[in-house]
Amino acid sequence: ALQYADSGENPILLRVDTKAGHGHGKPTSKRIEEYADIYAFLFKVLNIEPVYPEGIAVGLSNGTK
Repeated sequence: ALQYADSGENPILLRVDTKAGHGHGKPTSKRIEEYADIYAFLFKVLNIEPVYPEGIAVGLSNGTK
């Protein structure tokens, strides 16, 4: 049903957290993961190449670029 809910060509970011609860607040680690997903999505959609300061080691957790 979700496939047909949007007829536009713009990309959609859909996050599913199977371990989310109904408690109060969100742990810092979950907030970091959420923002990382949002920024990665925006960088990809807007074709932005991230710029890293010199001396900073950068690695991708899933081994892809």
